[in-house]
Amino acid sequence: MKKGLITLIGLCILSIYQISYANTPIGQVIWSAGAITARQPAEAARILARHSPIYTHDMLSTSNNGTGQIAFTDNSVLSLQKDTVVKLDQYQFGGNVAPQKDAFVIAVIKGGFRTITGTISKNNPGGYQATTPVATIGVRGTMYSVYFNLKKTNMAAKLDKGSIVISNKKGDVTLKKCGAKDVGCHDKLFSIVEGVNSAPQIITFEPDVFKNEPALIPIIQSFCLAPKAKPRPCLEGSQCPGSSMPKKSAP
Repeated sequence: MKKGLITLIGLCILSIYQISYANTPIGQVIWSAGAITARQPAEAARILARHSPIYTHDMLSTSNNGTGQIAFTDNSVLSLQKDTVVKLDQYQFGGNVAPQKDAFVIAVIKGGFRTITGTISKNNPGGYQATTPVATIGVRGTMYSVYFNLKKTNMAAKLDKGSIVISNKKGDVTLKKCGAKDVGCHDKLFSIVEGVNSAPQIITFEPDVFKNEPALIPIIQSFCLAPKAKPRPCLEGSQCPGSSMPKKSAP
C-alpha cells in the first residue's frame, strides 16, 4: 500500500437528543494494534478497539507495541506511534458553532503521531494547534508528523504536504512542501527543537523517529456515531438514523 495514500472519511453525529459536548463522540478508532487506551479526567481507562468512540479531553495512550488510527468528525485522521501519550484538550466543530470558532488542540505528552488535518484547520486555521513542552505547531491544511522525546525533551517534525509553523518563545520556522507552480521554491520538510530554550531549526534530513511511523490507512467507508451506542458502519443503501447524509460503498 502506497505510503501516504488516503481517502478522507466523513463521520455523522446524530442530533436526535440534546446532549453535552463532553458526552458526544468527536471521532472513532478506525484500526488498532497492540494496547491502546483512552481515559477521561478522574475516570478509569477504556481499552480501545476498532469503532471505539473518542471524546474531547480523552488522554490517548499506546503501549510499546501499540498503535492505531483515529478519524474525527471534521474529516481529519491521525495515527499514533508506539509508546505515545496525547491529550485532546479542545475540540469544537459542527452543531451550533460558527465555523470561525472551530477548534482542535492536541497536546503531545510523549511520543508522536502522523495526521492529515481536516475542516477545522480550514475554517479556522488559528484554532488548530498541536502542542509539546518545547514548541507549538500551527497549520494551514496539511499532512505532517510530530514526535516529542520525553527523556531528551526535544521535538522533531516532518511535513508531507501543505505547510506548518513551529514556534516557541525563542523563535519560529515554517515548513513548506513546494507545489508545481511555486517557482524558485525549495522544500523545507524537517525540523527539530532541541529544548524549551532552543529555537526551532530546519534540517535537511528525516529524523530517525519517523522511519517506522504507522501509515495512514485509506478509509473506504464512513461511520455513524450515535449517542450512547457503539459506532457502526453506514454502507451504501442505508443511512444513519436521523441523518440524510449519503454513505459511500464498501468494497
